[in-house]
Amino acid sequence: MNLPTLFNSLSTRFGLLKSKMKIENAVNDFGLQVLLENTAIEILNTVYGYKFINTNKESLNFTAVDALDNENEIALQITSTFSKTKIISTINKYLKNDLHKNHKHLKFFFLKDVKSLNKGTVNEISKLLETKGLRLNVKEDFIDYEAIYQKLYFDAPDISKILKVIEIIDNVLGVLPINKISSFASLGISFENDEIENVHTLVSSLLKQGINIYITSKRLYNELKEHRFFDYLVLVKDDKSISHINHYLIIISNQYIQKNLIEEESCVLFKTLLHNNYKSKTLAFNPYINNLNRIKNKRFRVYNNLDTDKKNIQEFSENLVVNFMSSNTTQLKVDTDNIKESLISIRKGFEHKILLENNQQKTILFYINKMDVKIIYVVLKNGFSTISTIAHVKDLSKKYPLKNINLLVPQNPNHKTRKVLDNFKDRLRIENVYYIGEFLFEETLNDINQLPILGIDDFVSPVIKHETNSIHLVDILHWIVEERSPSIGIIEAPGGIGKTTLVEKIHDELINKENEYKHLVLFIEANAFIESFKNTDFSDETEYDLYSIFKKCHSQGNSIDEQLFYNNFNYGNILMIIDGVDEIVSTITSFNLHSFLIKLSELGEKIGKGKILLTSRDLYVKDIQTFLNKINGNGNGIVVYNLMPFNKKLAEKYFSLNGVSSLKIKRGLSLLHEFVMEKEKDSEYVYPPFVLDVVLDFMNSEGSFKVDNDMFNSEYLLSNYRLDFIIQQTFNREGIKKHEYGYDLSIDSQVAFFTIMAIEKMGRIREEEILDIVNQIDFISNSEKVAKGLRITLF
Repeated sequence: MNLPTLFNSLSTRFGLLKSKMKIENAVNDFGLQVLLENTAIEILNTVYGYKFINTNKESLNFTAVDALDNENEIALQITSTFSKTKIISTINKYLKNDLHKNHKHLKFFFLKDVKSLNKGTVNEISKLLETKGLRLNVKEDFIDYEAIYQKLYFDAPDISKILKVIEIIDNVLGVLPINKISSFASLGISFENDEIENVHTLVSSLLKQGINIYITSKRLYNELKEHRFFDYLVLVKDDKSISHINHYLIIISNQYIQKNLIEEESCVLFKTLLHNNYKSKTLAFNPYINNLNRIKNKRFRVYNNLDTDKKNIQEFSENLVVNFMSSNTTQLKVDTDNIKESLISIRKGFEHKILLENNQQKTILFYINKMDVKIIYVVLKNGFSTISTIAHVKDLSKKYPLKNINLLVPQNPNHKTRKVLDNFKDRLRIENVYYIGEFLFEETLNDINQLPILGIDDFVSPVIKHETNSIHLVDILHWIVEERSPSIGIIEAPGGIGKTTLVEKIHDELINKENEYKHLVLFIEANAFIESFKNTDFSDETEYDLYSIFKKCHSQGNSIDEQLFYNNFNYGNILMIIDGVDEIVSTITSFNLHSFLIKLSELGEKIGKGKILLTSRDLYVKDIQTFLNKINGNGNGIVVYNLMPFNKKLAEKYFSLNGVSSLKIKRGLSLLHEFVMEKEKDSEYVYPPFVLDVVLDFMNSEGSFKVDNDMFNSEYLLSNYRLDFIIQQTFNREGIKKHEYGYDLSIDSQVAFFTIMAIEKMGRIREEEILDIVNQIDFISNSEKVAKGLRITLF
């Protein structure tokens, strides 16, 4: 390559660096600016022969400069701000911290252009340095890209230096290999070979979206050489070629966990993601992955499951570009006044005062009079400056011991690592650095005793439909732990499909300390709610308040005050499960579902990242979904999960977990099929788990389907007739529920009601006719109350 071409390439790259940084700074994206510190150091060392080392890598922390050349005794400040204030401030800190004693020369590198200084400013700078016998030559010591270009151009041309500078810049800009097409976006995909077939389908789909895909698998790269958009695919050889990528997709599998999440990371893409704290999404094609609790970084234990159907993968690819790569998850707004109130509750018996508050932080001192006990909390606000925070904490440490200073940091939801915390710990040499939400959990919720409630060994993870996709338990956990909105979810299904079992499993997964989810899960059963609120007049809408529900319905209701409750809810530390909304609505006559939903929506930021999970039979769900989407005005007021009956594969797994032999499993499936309605026999998901329990009882009766008459409580149904037994079990289940709420609904009462409805009304009934039918059944008491409950259930 000739010299004019080289210099043309170099000037283009310098121009790109400046323009790209300016554009990104305009939307408060300073990622490139931070990255350019190391780039500037590397370029200066190459062009000028300096030996600068970034001060962040030194054993000590420096507040005045960004790099030091110990051999040539030079200090370097790298900044994008060219102003008198910035230059003089840096010089003052440089002198105040005695850096001039070992580094007698101070230089500035400006990421934007060097401007001219008036004579008065130059004289002021000179006098400042002369007090220590130092000098600063503006022409030589104020360096920018133009100065570097001129030095390379006018000095004896050194092609190796020019090529090296171009290489350094290319690593930052992400310049592609010469035979590849550049796209508007780049995505790194980290995976292992046990998922290569599914990743092949995914990458093939993503390439059609016109984005650059970076992979480390030579095998997959070769397999896709005939792809129409192969020129967008890049094979990664080292970390230098991927420094520009800031979006990553992690494909969790059993091999991946072993090679990257338990042992030291083997994938260069994953290493780069962790080191730079880039935005990532975790995905799996297998909902039943082993060793999740052995993953070191717990944020990778929660993932989205993706069905391997090609249509679903195509839809995922399209959504990934729009919703993941083209947007950022909004950060929770830090309300320092609310955090202060929570700290007052935590530090009972302490006096407190505000030491400092500005647009970046609030610093609060807690102390006990007449005792030498002082605790400092520095609560950072959104958009805080790391440099300013470090300087502030260092100032505090001159008066208070570092061990007494606590730094509470807002968590960026786009970051999967704890690099922000580790950076503060390393540079300040303190341990008390926490994300605000985690701090609140540890101080207020961690000691609350939570016990598992499912208590079964034969849980089978069901299939759940969300919109048109099949998902699994892990996807609901991902919504609860990782996603910001919507705040309300509902699991819908007819009776006997396993809604309660599923939410009990969710409860147990989240409270299991081995999983490290850090959640208080408030499980509110319908009967506990009804018992607590049966005499409540819900015309007073304050009764719908979540804290009121917590206090009245939960055994831990007096463990924390309202302020701590809502602050923890806001930071995603609390999940409230209300199991059986349909039961509540059909039993408490004054309970108004719409008023309850309005109250939940009005809580808004109080709920924050916290979640409310409801279960209901499907008769209410459409109404709930429509109503919440309407009052939220964005079509995103609630997420609906449709719990499916079991299919053949899940039924086999259930029988197997209960010790049923292969021969008996075939017999059980045959029996199950007899209870499937004719119109559903060609469908996949047709076996309610409740019916599986009944069939299991049949199979355990050594070939006889006759049931113990002591268990059979009906004058109308035949105990040895299979269909009657299912009816008996179903009505018994409903009767037990209603009996708890004061209803008299025996099995035969229900048989009589539906028999009259079938014969006299031809299976069709108007709302106002329910009481007439109930009154015909002479062994039902409380007929008006029963009719009202049936009216809500049926209509």
